[in-house]
Amino acid sequence: MLGVALLVAVGLLVTATAVANTGLPLAIDPRALVISTVVVVGLSLLGVAVSVWRVLRIDPFQAVGRPGVGGIE
Repeated sequence: MLGVALLVAVGLLVTATAVANTGLPLAIDPRALVISTVVVVGLSLLGVAVSVWRVLRIDPFQAVGRPGVGGIE
């Protein structure tokens, strides 16, 4: 799924660059594209891992038993 999204994004970038007729020279640097893609995907995975780790640390019985934060009395 992630690979498909990356292919669509790169395809749209190439198409927009080809269609844009700004009079300025536009060029896609493959190295910069790969580096930025790796950084964005890496940081996204890191954020997901931290969120999952925090959710897995929660004790469901303790969370339900705390009426002050929305638990059942």
